[in-house]
Amino acid sequence: MNLALHHIPDTAITALARGEAGAAVVGSLRAAELSKHHLLLLAVVRESEDSGHPNAGLAAAAYARLASLDRSAPASVERVIGHPATGHRLMRTYETLRRGGKRADLDPGLLAALALAAAVDAGLPCQAELHLPPDLLMLPSVGCVLLDGLPEGNTTIRVEPTAEGCLLWLPPEERPVQVSAIDSGRWRALSRLSLPGGPDLILDDLDPCRWPSGRPVLDRLTDAQRRRWKAELTEGWRILRTTHPTVAAEFGEAISAIVPIPPGSGGLASATNVQLFGAIAMSSHADPLDAACSLTHELQHAKLNALQEVVDLARPEPGVFYRAPWRTDERPAHALLQGVYAFFGVSAFWREQSQHGPADGRARARTEYERHSHDVDRAAADLLAGEGLTDQGRRFVETIRATLADWRNQI
Repeated sequence: MNLALHHIPDTAITALARGEAGAAVVGSLRAAELSKHHLLLLAVVRESEDSGHPNAGLAAAAYARLASLDRSAPASVERVIGHPATGHRLMRTYETLRRGGKRADLDPGLLAALALAAAVDAGLPCQAELHLPPDLLMLPSVGCVLLDGLPEGNTTIRVEPTAEGCLLWLPPEERPVQVSAIDSGRWRALSRLSLPGGPDLILDDLDPCRWPSGRPVLDRLTDAQRRRWKAELTEGWRILRTTHPTVAAEFGEAISAIVPIPPGSGGLASATNVQLFGAIAMSSHADPLDAACSLTHELQHAKLNALQEVVDLARPEPGVFYRAPWRTDERPAHALLQGVYAFFGVSAFWREQSQHGPADGRARARTEYERHSHDVDRAAADLLAGEGLTDQGRRFVETIRATLADWRNQI
């Protein structure tokens, strides 16, 4: 598996700041995030060895197995390693090792689950030894096996491709687990949604690492709830694809998983997390326009999170906080920059809706555009008046303000 250096050229950063990046630029951000996951994987293997972890050998063998699969099925390995929950799981495992802690669900001896998941995805035979955790064995981006009291410890698991999918053989039981797109016996499948003319999404209500611990998430959805989620996301996607083609193209490159969460105290809720690039957590959105706007908002956060992994836009400014028009609390510069960029995308969304959306919704869209663009411009001006931006960050925010001014001049 190859590790690559990543450079985001100034022209791409400018395009991101103008809301005109497109699929190619966002694809380069996704590639950088994939490399980050590869580095985390290697870091877990090396930290396991350096710390003398008893399952360091299992971690090294899992890495070698993944490298072998990468030669025969690179797309499957990329899907598994690039899966949002995989990055979060690797980060948590690494941090646990660094602290000298021990957690059965974050044991480095579980890395072979990535190889098993890639083999299932590719439909290839695979055999790997791993540390069996309690309760469930997660195959990231695929699904999980309920272990039903199987003893915790090291065991060998085999993937056997069949005409109906794959079988997972878990000793000492003689009956295998059938892996399929639906729940069956001890198997629980991750739901998938193919957006018309767009990406395939995972509706993740299953992976323990799908969202940071302590944050509210919805547990396993019912079939009826799953159908409703898929319908809402599909309708929101249709709006993006029809009226916001650049956003839709970027979304297809960046987002691979939706994590259902409960509504917030104020109603609809959505979020992204820097450790989970590619995932959007959101509550149910009955209104397709609200769903499309939330997806746009969170895509902006995802892009900025990924960009700032490669380029420094903000710097520490101890004790200095800024007022955010969209919040009641004051924010440090790096957090206000996140809000500026997210609501810049929201402003662009409503601007397009006011010009090209259904006629009966254009008055509302115009009002929303005016409100959000005014707030973004004011917050951006405050950022530029402070010292919390790097030179590159200043150019980024200046471009946002210049784009807002261009929009006003086009009215």
